[in-house]
Amino acid sequence: MITNRLFLLGFRLIALLSFSIDVRGEERRIDDKSDFNERDEKLFPLFTVIQFANTVCAGSNGMNGTCLTANDCQSRNGSPGGTCAAGYGTCCIISLGCGGMSSSNNTYFTSSGTETGMCSVTICPCDSNVCQLRLEFESFMLAGPSTISTSAFTIIKGTGVAGIGGKSTAVSQKTLCLSDTFSITSPGGATGPTICGINTGQHMIMPMNSPSCNTLNMNLRGGPGSANWRIRAIQTECNSEVRAPDGCTKFFFGPVSHCLLTYNFDGGLHLGNQMENFCIRRERRMCSICYSTAMDMDFDLTTKIAAGTKLSGDSGQCCNYGKTNQNHKGYDCIILPGKVFMSKALQNVLKANEFCGRGKGIIGPNNSVCTNSMPFRINFRSDGFESTNNEASVNNKGFKIYAIQ
Repeated sequence: MITNRLFLLGFRLIALLSFSIDVRGEERRIDDKSDFNERDEKLFPLFTVIQFANTVCAGSNGMNGTCLTANDCQSRNGSPGGTCAAGYGTCCIISLGCGGMSSSNNTYFTSSGTETGMCSVTICPCDSNVCQLRLEFESFMLAGPSTISTSAFTIIKGTGVAGIGGKSTAVSQKTLCLSDTFSITSPGGATGPTICGINTGQHMIMPMNSPSCNTLNMNLRGGPGSANWRIRAIQTECNSEVRAPDGCTKFFFGPVSHCLLTYNFDGGLHLGNQMENFCIRRERRMCSICYSTAMDMDFDLTTKIAAGTKLSGDSGQCCNYGKTNQNHKGYDCIILPGKVFMSKALQNVLKANEFCGRGKGIIGPNNSVCTNSMPFRINFRSDGFESTNNEASVNNKGFKIYAIQ
């Protein structure tokens, strides 16, 4: 644990503070007590040492910081956001703008309202035991994906082709992020999902391997002030209980219930070209998990299945282009790994674990599908186009699913 020490001159013994503050004094040893009276034997040490951990602290401005000495905070180009460690430390808020770099935990990437074009920051590991980066979108408002449903190109078997004819189908670029984008690169060239739209309250997980750094990229095509964001970068140690399993793009832990949303659900349209893995940590004494929606349109993914149909899992209609690979809709879907049941009692196994559609979607309100397959996760897939027929005029919102263990 990285620590800071303050050497304080004084004759008053400082009480031992239980929450990670360790006070140590250099004791004066007296061998010949005949030369000293009782009062002399109780002399306090001349120097005391205050030692406190560099833990997360709550700043007075609503942002989280790291508990540091005032000098250390200044050396990291941080701003004081209040005190910590019983007043001996400074809650240091580190916030980066375009071109910034930091190796401190709990660093913020914040917009100023004047950014245009490419805006990037670099986050480096704070120590060698960091394996993961969790980005929490405390505020995230970019231009949304394309809503244009007119034909942009044609496809056959999911692949774009020139011209129209035969089995080809006209499709649009609806759901693609064609204006503002956010992306992140990590060591080894790995990249996370490219996203846009409204994502306040959501998060993203990416690997982080010391000593390599991660780069957060905003590519803005709108004018100054058109985008707003405040992203908190949290570094997770390799042996942490809140480290996500490898391959997860989102990770939920702590409570036994969570709300899972596709990116830009609050913007009204799911994003194209997504390969997301929603992972939920199994909590103590929990052996299964159930998924449900609160409203009919909280599950809305492209399919040939009629709107409002209560789905029971369909591998023929979802997550592919049909048995003949000729369908132009149905690829956007979720997958629940393992067997899926229609009740908490794990009865009535469903015929498939792949879901798509709209209306009642995966399930209707007050109903749920459950699984005991571990680890708990939902895989979301979407391709890079939407059909230009009638289905393209509906929302394709994505999903808002409640997960309860």
